[in-house]
Amino acid sequence: MSKGVEIFYKGQKAFLNIFSLWPQKERWWRIIHQVNYVHVIVFWVLLFDLLLVLHVMANLSYMSDVVKAIFILATSAGHTTKLLSIKANNVEMEELFRTLDNEEFRPRGANEELIFAAACEGSRKLRDFYGALSFAALSMILIPQFALDWSHLPLKTYNPLGENPGSPAYWLLYCYQCLALSVSCITNIGFDSLCSSLFIFIKCQLDILAVRLDKIGRLSTTSGGTVEQQLKENIRYHMTIVELSKTVERLLCKPISVQIFCSVLVLTANFYAIAVVSCEYCKSLIWHLAKLVV
Repeated sequence: MSKGVEIFYKGQKAFLNIFSLWPQKERWWRIIHQVNYVHVIVFWVLLFDLLLVLHVMANLSYMSDVVKAIFILATSAGHTTKLLSIKANNVEMEELFRTLDNEEFRPRGANEELIFAAACEGSRKLRDFYGALSFAALSMILIPQFALDWSHLPLKTYNPLGENPGSPAYWLLYCYQCLALSVSCITNIGFDSLCSSLFIFIKCQLDILAVRLDKIGRLSTTSGGTVEQQLKENIRYHMTIVELSKTVERLLCKPISVQIFCSVLVLTANFYAIAVVSCEYCKSLIWHLAKLVV
């Protein structure tokens, strides 16, 4: 496997393997990874989702609490789908990674090498920037809240342990929320940057195809073959790119669709919260103006 191709997925794959999502060859490693995956998905993911759902159901009469919970619930539902989807299709994902290093996708010539190198660099920068931005956002949620007022939990969830700040049960739930939110952050970094890298790879192949089509007829018959041969070769190359795109779409469409739905849900909740705040502010302003008039 060439190092140039590995930059499109190796880092993300290692990141996601924290949750034991990829198949293992040795029997003992398979058992260990399966135990770790079940532990992560049940304790850190599904239980966290359940606490959020119970909090929403218990506060249906308090819309502000429901809206706050929906922010986290939508994000959690999205990352749950990503983990389940990758685990269910991990063998096909491994085959996809091997496909990226096929002879058909390797650059030929200086121009194609430049296009491929630019795609590799773009993929690396996007992955690193997105990871840094996500960790910064996570830190902004957890660190200031702990530094300013640790008597409140970081997130609004169902609390079966009682709300007694400073008690062992309180700190247990506090740490659980922080770690569960960190799991969500790591999953989003690995999956989202992997999707972006695959799309960048496909665009890179289309750019290379454009270069090859532009060269048709310019090459001598001895070095590049006849125009007909060049056309047939480029048609086969285009069909290979189409098949790769179909594979990527099939493997990623479900989690991406859920992510889009969750994003729309978060936006809707945000707009509702803005509308509520605006209405309350307007009412307060009208009341104060009325007092001045009187």
